[in-house]
Amino acid sequence: MNKFILRKEKEKEKRKYYRDKVEYLIMMFAFIAMNLLGRFIVSAFRLPFWLDMVGTVLASCYLNIPGCIIVASAPNILLGIWNPVNMVYALTSVVVVLALYYLQKKNMMNVLPKAVGLSILIGILSVIVSTPLNLLFYDGYSGNIWGDALVDMLKWMQMPQIVCAMAGELVVEIVDKQITVLLAYLIIQAVRKRKKNPDRIKALYTFLPLAFGFWILLSESIGVQASEIVSDNYVGKIFDNTNGIMSSEANYIGESKDGYLWIGSYAGLTRYDGNRFEFIKEGGITGVKFIYNDSKGRIWIGTNDSGVVRFEGNDRKQFGAEEGLTESFICCFAESDEGDMYVGTINDLFRIDAEDNVYRVEENISYAKTLAWSGDCLIGVEKNGELFCLGQNGLYKGKNGIVDYTCVSMVGNVVLAADNAGKVGVITVSDGIPRFRLLAYTRVMDISSLCEDRNGNIWLCGQNEMGYIDRGGDYHPLKIRGFDSSFECIHADYQGNIWVASSRCGVLKVTQSMFGDLFNLAGETPNVANAVTEYEGLLYCATDSGVVVLGEDGQSIKNHRLSKYLEGMRVRCLYVDSLNRLWVCTYGEYGLLCYESDGTITGFNTSNSGITNDRIRCIIELKDGTLAVGTTSGLNFIKGDKVTGTVTEEDGLENDQILSLWE
Repeated sequence: MNKFILRKEKEKEKRKYYRDKVEYLIMMFAFIAMNLLGRFIVSAFRLPFWLDMVGTVLASCYLNIPGCIIVASAPNILLGIWNPVNMVYALTSVVVVLALYYLQKKNMMNVLPKAVGLSILIGILSVIVSTPLNLLFYDGYSGNIWGDALVDMLKWMQMPQIVCAMAGELVVEIVDKQITVLLAYLIIQAVRKRKKNPDRIKALYTFLPLAFGFWILLSESIGVQASEIVSDNYVGKIFDNTNGIMSSEANYIGESKDGYLWIGSYAGLTRYDGNRFEFIKEGGITGVKFIYNDSKGRIWIGTNDSGVVRFEGNDRKQFGAEEGLTESFICCFAESDEGDMYVGTINDLFRIDAEDNVYRVEENISYAKTLAWSGDCLIGVEKNGELFCLGQNGLYKGKNGIVDYTCVSMVGNVVLAADNAGKVGVITVSDGIPRFRLLAYTRVMDISSLCEDRNGNIWLCGQNEMGYIDRGGDYHPLKIRGFDSSFECIHADYQGNIWVASSRCGVLKVTQSMFGDLFNLAGETPNVANAVTEYEGLLYCATDSGVVVLGEDGQSIKNHRLSKYLEGMRVRCLYVDSLNRLWVCTYGEYGLLCYESDGTITGFNTSNSGITNDRIRCIIELKDGTLAVGTTSGLNFIKGDKVTGTVTEEDGLENDQILSLWE
């Protein structure tokens, strides 16, 4: 009886041992998933921190040292598959988790004030470890948009490189670690309050993050696929701190009469001549929010802390408190027909006359976000979403049925306005009262900027999207991979190019291509076209997954016999012979196919015709009507629907992989 009880106790202990091991592994896997989840959330929404150590903080509280090290280093190792340098940054994670492991033993995660202190300590530790790595691999940059913008600005101020790198890392890490530790602290407190049902809590805090993490990964993948679409044959080129401009953020784009583009960012002011970006160092201009080209060809620069700077050729003039401009945060400009410049700030509206005298407009206008001059009145939008009109009849304010206006812009001879729900319309003024006439609906939320291209299309951008309204009033979204959020300004240059400024992605140049993406226009999945030929009035496109047939209207013919027959088959070449037959070179079991106008399909492969290989690469018709067929195992000749001869390695062909043929 005692032996039986002892055996049962041992079996129970054994089961408990393995159960504990499994629970330990599941918890470790969950913490790794939390770290990856944070990384992908930040990437998807382009947030200005990292959020990839929540699982690491939790691991330091629930796991032993080996488990902590695995949780901390696993995300960097996994991401290192795509970029091996990521593996090196596992050093930062390991150092931090070891510090966490020992610090949390002192009950640092039990009360909020101690947790805050812990977040500052590990933030400083991350800066100390990561800064040398940033200097070694990325010239001091961390890859974070806020940190890199600060690095750019400090470099312009000629600060030592190590100071720039450390400041750029510090401004991100301290905030990031405070958010990270706070999230971990909240999770720990929630677990402790529900310790009456530990198994349920383990399941909740294990599988919920995993499921949510995989959902984020899936949505990120879908988002990347969607962002590759370029609408209506427009193509884009992105400029950031890796290929020309000083910083990977931009607030505004303007153009002078000599064709120069002026780009304003928090780092400063950049001028572009179509070939080279020149950072303007004179005057120490930073925090550029608005750029305006007046009727005299002068460039007006509005900053967020230094008032107004005006460029006239090589001359530069500053407007600040001494000149009567008592506000330093400039939001917008507009020029009247008399040449007076209206300046919108966060508190008041000012006017600068032709003699550079500055006057404060006494009307009750505060925080004008955008301005436009039309006829004899100034039209603008305040921060609260109200539209105002200042003219001979005094000041009018209102929303005219719109929830919130977001911007106005002079486009051609009319003033356009937009709201936060995506509506765009024309503003007309009668008896001093502005009225909104709807032009088009879009799906762009909080439209921030409007312009017109030389084809009469109205371009617009907002926080979530950019696109244009055609002359028929239809809206067309435009998506460019890698340039997908925080659009601040859109501008059409004198050559017809569209320029977009993003406070997170840099600057985008959009050009209409002379080529058309037929698959996109036909609603087909993006694919590589290996060959294209016209046959019987239809366009046949060979791809790695079959043949796409497009009709005269450009739409895909889904039920075409050849498309259905070759579904999933790799097709390398298409050829129409003198007898009006379409030859299809497949890279698989079908070999060579002959398709005729009546729908008949005849196959030539190794099993029925003596052809040297079923992987067909190319085909041409010789002058005597013989078809020459190239395969991965030599050359074949077909005449009268029979293989009449071959040339292979046995015949002295040194390389029998035939890629192309010509007679």
